[in-house]
Amino acid sequence: MNTKESIQKTFIKLYSKMDYNSITIKELCIQIPIARTTFYSYYTNIDELKSDIEM
Repeated sequence: MNTKESIQKTFIKLYSKMDYNSITIKELCIQIPIARTTFYSYYTNIDELKSDIEM
């Protein structure tokens, strides 16, 4: 599994457990684990991540 897939799968896991507005990039990165700068190399924010998954 590559980093982008890890980000997406971890987001889906968090989204199933908590409210969308409660999910932070920091929490997402801790769960994977990756640096926040790595997250930002794929996405600008959580909304962009969510939109990418929904496509």
